Amino acid sequence: MRLWIKALGNGTMRAWLEQSELEPVIITAEQARRALVAWKYLRTRMRRGEHTDLELATRFRGERTNKDAVLVFALDNGRMTYWRNGEKLKPIPLNLEAVDNLISAWDTVYRAIATA
Repeated sequence: MRLWIKALGNGTMRAWLEQSELEPVIITAEQARRALVAWKYLRTRMRRGEHTDLELATRFRGERTNKDAVLVFALDNGRMTYWRNGEKLKPIPLNLEAVDNLISAWDTVYRAIATA
């Protein structure tokens, strides 16, 4: 499963999962910043091998329906997991390399929209 992110010309970004029925989401610069802060926090805990029961949620807007999509991030057995609140999918685990790649790509697009 591949995550695609694209800067839009109006200071927002679009994110979607390739080959997924999940609706793409539109993200403001502030929402993107908050997601980065949460992911960096969880990545630090992963690197230290720490456990936390903390779940961090980020709210994005569905592209077609304009409904809120809440993504929840947590740690589980040394991996960061995420799921959409209300979805019947199992949490998707990400290893440290995947989290590093996510943060790097997201940060690049975030910087583009934050300065727009």
